[in-house]
Amino acid sequence: MCRKIIFPICALIVLVISNAQADTNTISRYVPQAQQVGSGRLTFLFWNVYDATLYAPKAQWSAHEPYALSISYLREIKGAEIAKTSAEAIRDLGFSDEEILDDWYRRMLMIFPDVDKGSKLIGVRNDKGETIFYNNDQIAGTITDPAFADWFFGIWLNEKTQKPELRRKLLGLQTR
Repeated sequence: MCRKIIFPICALIVLVISNAQADTNTISRYVPQAQQVGSGRLTFLFWNVYDATLYAPKAQWSAHEPYALSISYLREIKGAEIAKTSAEAIRDLGFSDEEILDDWYRRMLMIFPDVDKGSKLIGVRNDKGETIFYNNDQIAGTITDPAFADWFFGIWLNEKTQKPELRRKLLGLQTR
């Protein structure tokens, strides 16, 4: 009886540790001395949507240095919905060039997969300002425009974000 209970628990612990190690390997490829800056949960109304974690060199985030944002989804969401919501959030931040935004949106449609509970997407801003997306530890796509990185990650990290509490948690700032 104990074996039937203990083995699944041990297997789960190994899976969690190996997933964390895979994330660290992916992130450390681009972010030297990557450490967690902060983390938080996005909730919409009463639904938990995802948990997000920000990584930066020595846990010191700078918009102009490499960093990574890891998002672990807590529900099913279509990739097209993630792309649409991201484009709308970029627009809400004040981006007004609709031609460029439409191009970014089309690229996000090709990159963002449908996600299930437990899916993980990682977005990395590398030292060239490019954005590299990973889906469960596999490269999903790259957008080379440095302006995209600023606006896309601004969804969470810009002072004008629609989710200021999540921003504070990601940046490790004191919350009220």
